[in-house]
Amino acid sequence: MEFILFIVVIGVAGYLVFRSPKNTGTADSGLVANRLASLLIQKGIITKEELYGAGGTPAGASVSAPTPAPTASDLAQPIAPIATSQSAPIAPAPGGKGAATATEFAFNTRWLMVAGIIAILFGVGFFIKFSFDNNLIGETGRVILGLIIGLGFVGAGEWFYRKYPKYAFFLTGGGIAILYLSLYSAFGLYHMVDQLTAFLGMILVTLFSVVLSVRYNSVAIAGIALLGGFLTPVLVSSSTVNDIGLLTYIALLDLGLFALAFFRNWKQLVWGTAVGTLILVGSWFFGHYDSSKLFMTEFYFTLYWAIFTASTLVFCYFNDRKPTNRDFGLMLVTGLLYMTASYGILDADYHAYMGLLPLFLTAVYTLIALFGSYVKEGTKALVYLPAGMAVLFLTLVFPIQFDGYWITISWFVEAGVIAWVGHLLRSRMVSYSIPIFALGLFRLFAFDTYLSQENFFLIFNERFVVFAVAVVLAIFVAYIFHTFFLSTKIREDLHKAAAFMAIANILIICAGVFEIIDWFRFVSATDSVVQSTSLAISVFFIIYALVAIVLGIISKTSVLRICATVVFGITVLKTFLYDIWLLEAVYRIIAFMVLGIALVVVGYLYFRFSARIKGFLTASDSATVVLK
Repeated sequence: MEFILFIVVIGVAGYLVFRSPKNTGTADSGLVANRLASLLIQKGIITKEELYGAGGTPAGASVSAPTPAPTASDLAQPIAPIATSQSAPIAPAPGGKGAATATEFAFNTRWLMVAGIIAILFGVGFFIKFSFDNNLIGETGRVILGLIIGLGFVGAGEWFYRKYPKYAFFLTGGGIAILYLSLYSAFGLYHMVDQLTAFLGMILVTLFSVVLSVRYNSVAIAGIALLGGFLTPVLVSSSTVNDIGLLTYIALLDLGLFALAFFRNWKQLVWGTAVGTLILVGSWFFGHYDSSKLFMTEFYFTLYWAIFTASTLVFCYFNDRKPTNRDFGLMLVTGLLYMTASYGILDADYHAYMGLLPLFLTAVYTLIALFGSYVKEGTKALVYLPAGMAVLFLTLVFPIQFDGYWITISWFVEAGVIAWVGHLLRSRMVSYSIPIFALGLFRLFAFDTYLSQENFFLIFNERFVVFAVAVVLAIFVAYIFHTFFLSTKIREDLHKAAAFMAIANILIICAGVFEIIDWFRFVSATDSVVQSTSLAISVFFIIYALVAIVLGIISKTSVLRICATVVFGITVLKTFLYDIWLLEAVYRIIAFMVLGIALVVVGYLYFRFSARIKGFLTASDSATVVLK
């Protein structure tokens, strides 16, 4: 009885709140607030002074001065027609008690209805339980009564829709929920119908909800349809699971909801569908999957991934709008989830071929990016995420399929290929080569610098090959960025070119140092290994710096000259602060003599070719400061 009373109160309050003025037929929030405020003043619950502040006048209203008595000349003037106008609504003063009252009314108009619908659902549930415990109504009668109540709420929503659409939405949503609950009771509680009948009934309710959401143009009702659609398999579940039927139903539900979201431009439904699919498929996988269902499972995983990838493309391409962060997030999350899930079920039986999985994804996302590069200008932003994902999955191919030094070499080669493709397409995706090259550098120095004595042969060893590949590709990427700068005049590209040239020089130095250290450690028969190694490194630094200076002067490449100058500075510091104390007399003499001669030669070169290297310090010609 308490529930019935509460329902009546909520319904009446909702009706009064959403009821529109007769002359307009719309539920204008300002008129509603004005009507309620006037009602409070009439009933003596609140005064004008309390509602509007001092003066008892609404904001925006002015107190007019007393009108003077008309004169004879005024009376002689012709009477102008009186213009009729609709009175302006009385708005409470901002920041006063009226504003708080209006906020209270706006809050209650929404949440009173939500609480009312929830209370109805609880009431129906308690009623079913009460009637079951006391045998007041037969099982068939209970279910029929629930269906009648649900349809009655939907009918009431249709009745109120024209005048009070917001009120109607709550009624319709509550009616749909009661229909689901009644069908579940018929199957799960009373066993009146079999699983297939209940399943089909809930599908009909879902379709009915979709139709209503289109009729009312209500994404909220569409959300109820989405929730009911994904709850249907849970509500009619049994100990025996029809795997193909369940997974096919989820795929069809995804397609239906996606179609609804596309034609009504309700993008949020796609994310809700993705979450529902993940939960439902995940619960099935962890509860019922075994190796005998491998190919069936992989087929449906691929199907779900294709549906949600296509959803992003269709929304952007055919609606002619730029992709948002949500679009990017959906494509990224679904791609990574598909890769992870597929790798998890396939790796045990097909480990030797698992590199084909990320390679397949690389091909798909590359095609998507190429397709996006030929569409309208407004959607070209969609090129970059698929291109980035193609790079990501291509990067995963190598550690999955290869091992050791080949992984590092593959990443350096990939960075070069990406830079080259970006250069051919004149696309900013050339910058995708930077994180891939950085990944290769990390692996090179973290895992590939150590060599055992059995594998060491000066220069002709795996580590030196990796360093050589890295140096060549760093110079190549630097050239690509420099070419971009010449066409775009964006200084950021020039700085990237200079950075890659500097990295190439650092790699050359590191490769030489590693070779010198390991040669004296594994091959040299000298007794003073530490002193010989230190002297050899100093001499190598000097030779490298001299060669770099000469090449920098000849090619007018400032990066080479700057790197050579830095190496000379390091060599000077090393010789005066370290070698002078560590080296024996002979080694010390050699180190200082070689360093001194080299510095004198460098000074001569700068005096001799001062005209050629003019602008080296000022770098006035920014187009030639890096590579020319």
